[in-house]
Amino acid sequence: MLTLSRLRAMHWSASVAQLLATGILAVIRLFLYRRISMMPRTKELPHGFEVDILARDIHHCSDWSITVPQTEAKPEPSWSLASRVLETRVRLAQLSGWPSDSALVVDQLRQAVEAVMNHIYQPEGNLEIKQESKHQATLEWKLGVNTRTYDGKLSYHSLITTLTRSKSDDKWTPWRARYEDIEAALSLWLLHFWRPDFAGSRNLWIISPDSPTNRITYDWWIFRGTDRISIGNVEETCNQKRVSEHRVFDALDWQRRTLAEKHEREGRGLIGTATSDNLPVACSHFLLQCFLRNAIAGVEKLNGKMGISRGATPGQFLLVHESVRGIAEALQQTGLVSIENSYKLVVPTLSDAGILPEPFDMLEEIVGVASAQADSGTPGPDDTFERLIHLCQNRAKAWSLRERWAEAGKAFLRII
Repeated sequence: MLTLSRLRAMHWSASVAQLLATGILAVIRLFLYRRISMMPRTKELPHGFEVDILARDIHHCSDWSITVPQTEAKPEPSWSLASRVLETRVRLAQLSGWPSDSALVVDQLRQAVEAVMNHIYQPEGNLEIKQESKHQATLEWKLGVNTRTYDGKLSYHSLITTLTRSKSDDKWTPWRARYEDIEAALSLWLLHFWRPDFAGSRNLWIISPDSPTNRITYDWWIFRGTDRISIGNVEETCNQKRVSEHRVFDALDWQRRTLAEKHEREGRGLIGTATSDNLPVACSHFLLQCFLRNAIAGVEKLNGKMGISRGATPGQFLLVHESVRGIAEALQQTGLVSIENSYKLVVPTLSDAGILPEPFDMLEEIVGVASAQADSGTPGPDDTFERLIHLCQNRAKAWSLRERWAEAGKAFLRII
């Protein structure tokens, strides 16, 4: 300040020189400092997935997606990449309080899982629980997870989340699932589907390899309005049904997937359906399918009555069983799945576990319904009796392998 104040006592040219010197030094300073600070690297984050991207980036993971768990795969340690990303996503959500766009679907999924478990393990139910499962306090919900790192390395991981219950006064408390784990897993998986130009709204759901037995299972147990699709080639079917290749949900377990791949190579195809569920709902259905495989594994036998009811179309009938209906109704009570979707999830799972009641047990009743429809002129499926013969052939073959020839012969007499 003293220096500048003395400029007034000097010649005017000194003030001009001081001003010029200040300007020149400012320009030099800008030139010297121009590379000291760098522009920060930024990228646009898709709305609703900010926490998910941060969780992946922390562990140098570029992709995280759910698939059907491998039967022979052993649970990986808690420090596997899939587990670390999931736990980080859970922790970040807790710390930030960041809201989830799929909170309603997550809550419905949690309630559906708990409802099914509480139905299966109710004290006086129609389901007979295996002895080793009756007193278990935890259930492992196994998921398969595929990850990709920044350097392009692909890995498969077996991820487990648990449902728990406890005993109080010699009574079991209701089963409880971890909301945080379900939210994190679903949100991370939805990020896998996200693309800037993605506008698909239809899904292709693969149910089983195509065979006469599996067609019978779908038409007589599941069908309630949605026609099954015979899939010769998945890519061609996606084009025909206007389904994005990213929204194909392969619900087959590991053994049936191997058989399905063989069927596709041989041109025998697969059975599936095309749905219009939004992506969070479709993904939650897949998670329910994975859960049901673990829940049904503890069931020894289905008890209850079996019967026939009127189907969704004229002349069509459905097989009904008290235990199957009970699981399906428990699954759909939260509104996450329709009655048809609940049977689409439950029936294949029971069939894979080998405890779905056989249509052959209702052979006389089915013959009676088909005969009554034919006598009354009611339009119905043309292949009902052909399917009955197929059921008899399967039963006769099973008896003949055990060298019980009399029972094998009687199998065909039941349709006369």
